[in-house]
Amino acid sequence: MIKRIKQIKKLNKILPLLVILFGLIFISSCTTNQVDANIIKIDVDIKASDNTFYIDEFDLSDYKLKLYLDNDLIEKVALSKDMFNEEDLEKLTKPGKHTLTVTYKGFTDEFTIVLTDLNESALFTLNIFELNDTHGYIEQNEDGKGGLSNTAQMIDNERLKNSLDDCLLVANGDMFQGTAISNLTEGKAVIDAMNEMDFDCMGIGNHEFDWGLSKILRFFDNDKSNGEANFPLINSNIVERNTNKLLLLEGGNMSESIIVEKEGINIGIFSFIGDVSSSIGTSVYAPYLIKTDIETRAKRICADLKNNGADIILVNIHGGNSSGVEKYDYNQILSKIMYNGEYVVDAIINGHTHTRQKGYITRVGGVNVPVVQSSGNNASIGKIELVIDKSTKDVIDSSIYNLNVSDASYNANVESVIDEYSNTVTGEVYSIAGETVSSKTSVGIWAASILRKATGADIALINTGGIRSNGGIVKGENITVNNMYEIMPFNNQVCITHMKASDAYDLIDSSWYYYYTNLSIKDLENKDYYVTVVTVDYVFDKDYFPNNKLGKKLDLYTTDLLIMEARLHDVLYISNTNNIKIDQLVEYEYE
Repeated sequence: MIKRIKQIKKLNKILPLLVILFGLIFISSCTTNQVDANIIKIDVDIKASDNTFYIDEFDLSDYKLKLYLDNDLIEKVALSKDMFNEEDLEKLTKPGKHTLTVTYKGFTDEFTIVLTDLNESALFTLNIFELNDTHGYIEQNEDGKGGLSNTAQMIDNERLKNSLDDCLLVANGDMFQGTAISNLTEGKAVIDAMNEMDFDCMGIGNHEFDWGLSKILRFFDNDKSNGEANFPLINSNIVERNTNKLLLLEGGNMSESIIVEKEGINIGIFSFIGDVSSSIGTSVYAPYLIKTDIETRAKRICADLKNNGADIILVNIHGGNSSGVEKYDYNQILSKIMYNGEYVVDAIINGHTHTRQKGYITRVGGVNVPVVQSSGNNASIGKIELVIDKSTKDVIDSSIYNLNVSDASYNANVESVIDEYSNTVTGEVYSIAGETVSSKTSVGIWAASILRKATGADIALINTGGIRSNGGIVKGENITVNNMYEIMPFNNQVCITHMKASDAYDLIDSSWYYYYTNLSIKDLENKDYYVTVVTVDYVFDKDYFPNNKLGKKLDLYTTDLLIMEARLHDVLYISNTNNIKIDQLVEYEYE
């Protein structure tokens, strides 16, 4: 018994030595395996979308670097300062969204983190909604979808998510011209609906000129007797031609730029119209001039806004490039504007091209600039989310969306405003559609044939851009003023002149026009005899249109003529241009 106890005591002395010995052997074995294995890649365990940290609490050593080995094992080592360059280490001392590069044994990996000040814990998300090129499309379809009331509800859904005042609503431009309910009320139906939606501001597009810009400016003149917007109009580069001064309304609700406060963040906004003067009728554009010195103006306006307390700057511009936001020169120019050595433009809204777009303009050493444009006609709207560090007032992250209006429920208050106008404006039925119209070309030729018959001209020309849609004409359905204004919303004045047959042939051959004629086209080419040509004032007023100085503007208007023709049919067939019933309304003699 005693002997056994002694033996156990001896084992108790030997056992720790054995444990140490086996441990050394194991470590040696592991070391050998590690030496034999090679690193094939590295990966930081911090992911960009998951991590926002307080600067004072963030410690690199709390996070790991994964080492992927060629023996299929993964090892982890703590991050340390010697894995970063001095520039990246400096970023770790400042609030903001930072992309950092880690280097370890010749391998590199990037990761992104968001750092915020411990004393200002909340990040603020500003939701910017924009409508561009609405063109009067404010009414719902038969399914109760696609109207401005549906758009309003989408925005209100965001507004109601919390108690914060965190939504900004901007109208880019081209808001009115395009539908019967808007055209026949000269935009008032649209303004009243927009008022109900609580817009923050509106910019100017090329189609705001169509009725004469004064028709739109009256909504911002502080005279409530002619209808009034409850939001400001912004103009940063349209000048009066005779004075070369910025177009503003004395005593009106119109300015070069504004500052809007949302939850303690001051958002500076200004609005350009792009180089789109060729898309404006010559006569209505004559009193004005669009200044294209965008960079010079933007630098000055940004400085003014910053000096007056703007934290964030948004630029609205009615212009764009259908190939992509990064291809639009003005986006590139605006994104590079600096003030006191720092980039100052935080987001850009585009319009005019009717293309559904979203994307970023990259900046070296700065946060990339989000840009958005919706597809127009209220089919979709654009949204930019800016994540702002409230301690520094810097944008540290952003997201961009194009949102389908057709998917939304509707706002009853906005819909009631629109319904009141709809019931007044669009009630009469002209005829019944005998066929479904699927192409703009067919209605373009039909419209040209009406112009030719109403004037007795040899040839009728309508610019392809003047025909905006197929009119939504469906077999068996009523044809009303809505259909006619969807086809030709501009109700251009009809103009007529004589020109050489060869000049008329060149116009027809250019593919810029829908035309109708009773002449043989091949007999026009290279001929010196004269023919009578009827067109719309938008084309007639252009410098390149032959013999317009000797022509005449008639007391006839295009959409009115389409309505007159539709009324003459019980059942209307657009494709049957041999059955135009309108009488010749004028006689024109060449002097």
